Amino acid sequence: MQNNFKILNKIYEMILYYHCLYIKIPKSHKYNLGEKITDTLVNFYLLIETINKEKDKSFFVNKIDLGIDKIRLLVRMAKDLKIISLKQYDIFCDMYFEMCNMIESWKKSF
Repeated sequence: MQNNFKILNKIYEMILYYHCLYIKIPKSHKYNLGEKITDTLVNFYLLIETINKEKDKSFFVNKIDLGIDKIRLLVRMAKDLKIISLKQYDIFCDMYFEMCNMIESWKKSF
């Protein structure tokens, strides 16, 4: 349970960091890719919170993996389209990989 709290905090930190980036995204990308990333991060947070309340967490392993993959793809796309800078991408990746390590440890518990 405590490990899950750390995961939620890390995802929340990623949402806040991305929001700072989102504000500066050009309008041409803000309302499609920009919002898609925001929605994906928030939905992933809500998924982890929901899973925490379930007794049989193993049922959700594929959903967790899919959420992780979506985040990685969308943020990489933002970097490749030069919507976010390489430095911003590196900072986000550090948070992302830390979150992934936490989630892998948590998944082993179920």
